[in-house]
Amino acid sequence: MFCLHHLAQLGRMHDEIREHGAHVLGIGGAFRETASRVGRALRTPFPLLADPQRTTYADYGYGKVLILQQSGTVLVDRHGTIRYLHRATNPQQALKRHELRAALRSL
Repeated sequence: MFCLHHLAQLGRMHDEIREHGAHVLGIGGAFRETASRVGRALRTPFPLLADPQRTTYADYGYGKVLILQQSGTVLVDRHGTIRYLHRATNPQQALKRHELRAALRSL
């Protein structure tokens, strides 16, 4: 399931992120129908993608800790270089706004 708190935070930062020329994509371990429903409910200003097999999660080193799916933030520049990566098991700590802002300034 999508980390709703994390998505809401990214939604509030969306304009600021776009000012740096970056785009936001939410990727969750649910199915497409759930991603669409969550996007509508939260009114996310960015697309939510479904990854039910969690392939993308694994590609970026996210896994499960006990029964909790890790979430986090990845900032990839236009050349494909990872400029920032944060993993969290606690949904309340999924988005480190000050760290993300610093990484955005470096783009």
